[in-house]
Amino acid sequence: TVVQLIDGNYTIRVFAPPYGSVEPSIVVTKDDTIEIVLSGATQNITLSITDETGAAIPNATITFYGRTTTTDTNGMARFFNLILVTTYEFAISAPGYLPANSTITINPTFTFYNIGLVKPATVTFECSDGTNPLPGVRLDFNGSQYISDSRGEIRIPNLRLSTRSRYTYLASIEGYHSLSGGFELSAPNYTESLVFAPKVGYYDVNFKVEDSNSLAV
Repeated sequence: TVVQLIDGNYTIRVFAPPYGSVEPSIVVTKDDTIEIVLSGATQNITLSITDETGAAIPNATITFYGRTTTTDTNGMARFFNLILVTTYEFAISAPGYLPANSTITINPTFTFYNIGLVKPATVTFECSDGTNPLPGVRLDFNGSQYISDSRGEIRIPNLRLSTRSRYTYLASIEGYHSLSGGFELSAPNYTESLVFAPKVGYYDVNFKVEDSNSLAV
């Protein structure tokens, strides 16, 4: 096919059944021949986006290699002409839910895929000496550090619910014994009460156990 184009940058889409579509970017500066290769048989698929109860999530946003679409009222979106035995990555987001990425390898026997989104959870740490709140507590939690406010509280939003693994923490403040612990996050709102005891007559000793290669045990 011969097309007359002026100087410039172009993105073109080429599609021919039963092959997949391609969208190469080209630069036109002179008369030229551009070779475009289509390969592989294709498959159409449907993605179903649901919450943790299995209910459909309409208007969820699905980003797929620079293109964006949204799910219909049944929480579904269709994608056409995906090359078989090729792996694609989909990024899914919806208001009120944590975003998710899903990798799918196109299989000739499967045309329907379900991707679940979960609502975020919030953890509140309440720090006190048993009577009064303690501002300035340093908390190491989930790879980040936090400081309690004037009410002795640390609020951490947008966490993922987890009943198969535990969130762990280490909390410390000058003049008090450190506290450590962990919990499973099975509800969207969780409160952990940290009651610090003053240092009187004994000290905190932290044991770090490693193997001969300096790896934590």
